[in-house]
Amino acid sequence: MIVARWADGRQAEARVSVGEGARKDVRLEPPPVAAAPPPPLPVSDAPQAPSPPPDAPPPASSARRTLAFVVGGVGVAALGGSLITGGLAIGAKGDLEKECPDPSRCSDEGMSLSSRGQTLTTTSTVLGAIGLAGLGAGLVLFLTTPEQGTSVALTPAILPGGGGALLHSRF
Repeated sequence: MIVARWADGRQAEARVSVGEGARKDVRLEPPPVAAAPPPPLPVSDAPQAPSPPPDAPPPASSARRTLAFVVGGVGVAALGGSLITGGLAIGAKGDLEKECPDPSRCSDEGMSLSSRGQTLTTTSTVLGAIGLAGLGAGLVLFLTTPEQGTSVALTPAILPGGGGALLHSRF
């Protein structure tokens, strides 16, 4: 259904069916100007929600959902970085064991490898913590975003082999 409204209150409508990937031109002409103004709408005592203007910004829930994806994406990226730096730290440890089989007598190269391994291990740990926090915050933002017509619920459950949680969603 396509509806066109003109500033003077006139409107025209058209029902259109378009197949996937197809295009269709629709032309709506304004109806002729009526001689008499339309009858007034009945007045109700119940408060009515104002309709948003056509160029209104997206609702807050849409912005919150976007924020959830951004925060979750940062979490995923940080976890990826954690895995990479963790792998590099393991490689540095292997190189250190080759360079310094006896820890009491280690060369300058071995000391450099040891320092590099400690830095990579610390970086991996910090990125892992940031990643888990980002994923958790993104998930909380996503699951608590109010969405009209959509509901998501996380409920505790007793499952075979122990407790758990069930995720319910309705679209």
